[in-house]
Amino acid sequence: MECWILAALAGLLLLNVILCATTVRKKRRRQEWLRKQELLEKTGLWQETAAALESTFQRFLPAELLEMMGIQDSLAQPSDILEGQKELQAVILNGNIAGFQELIHDMETREVYRLVNQSLAFSIPVVFEKNGMISRFQDAGIEALFTNRMEEGLDAAISICEEMIKLGEWEKYKNFTIGLCYGRVSLGVVGYGTKLSVLTLSTYTGLGSFLQKSAPKYYARILAAGSYLEKVEGFEKNYNHRFLGLFYIRDIDSAEKIFDVFDGDEAGVRNRKRKTRMLFERGAGLFIDRQFAEARGYFIEVLKADRDDRAAREYVFLCDRYGGMSTEQAAKTGIYIESY
Repeated sequence: MECWILAALAGLLLLNVILCATTVRKKRRRQEWLRKQELLEKTGLWQETAAALESTFQRFLPAELLEMMGIQDSLAQPSDILEGQKELQAVILNGNIAGFQELIHDMETREVYRLVNQSLAFSIPVVFEKNGMISRFQDAGIEALFTNRMEEGLDAAISICEEMIKLGEWEKYKNFTIGLCYGRVSLGVVGYGTKLSVLTLSTYTGLGSFLQKSAPKYYARILAAGSYLEKVEGFEKNYNHRFLGLFYIRDIDSAEKIFDVFDGDEAGVRNRKRKTRMLFERGAGLFIDRQFAEARGYFIEVLKADRDDRAAREYVFLCDRYGGMSTEQAAKTGIYIESY
């Protein structure tokens, strides 16, 4: 009897030991699982943080710009980014509403923000689609750079105008214009701490902006520098355009041929410019030769066909101004319609 009791007690003791060991193992496994979960959560949180930081950098500093400056790490320190700089040749596109400050003077604040956001909405996607990079925002517009194929900047300008026309809000966007040129640009980042922004330095970025602002005066939606367009393969054949005249560029002490690319105009304007192109360009050529009276006659014919042609009207004014000069005075007269 005693042996049976002792055996039973021994069995219970062994069972208790086994249960305790099992409980300990389960507890250890749970602790290990909890530790792994905590590690995974921390890893996930870090990944989310990294993604958020990368998104923030890309929002203000385009990834393409960072790569151009040799900065591959999206989590690079701001001090490292500030030291980056890049010189490159690029097509420069400036698109904006000419006279923006005057336009918004009597607008409600909400309307101004809507105008700006709508303008950016039909501009930015096109730039990305054409492999461009936004380098700056200003008023209701953008400055963009294109470093791949030459025609991408011009195609982007035309597509932006087409998207704008689709909105049908003519009064708001009638002075949305684009300037295009090509040249050397210095890219860099300026700021302090995490407050950083892109800065572009170049004579040509200023020229692009000047062309954009000058476009309404010359009845144009897109004004482009001839030194850029001569690099666009098939430009003469594939794009609707007219030679506008010569702009004088002080920084390089040189004349720049300027073209009105009217593929970005409304259909009616585009058709009228096609019909008067030969007359207009003949008049511009005579003006450059200082044959002001003859040039005036051609521009009058242009105005008979299209009385809204502000470029032809400007030429008539200049011809009247210079036409009364003596031969000697005329020889000293500039042949440029604008100076930058």
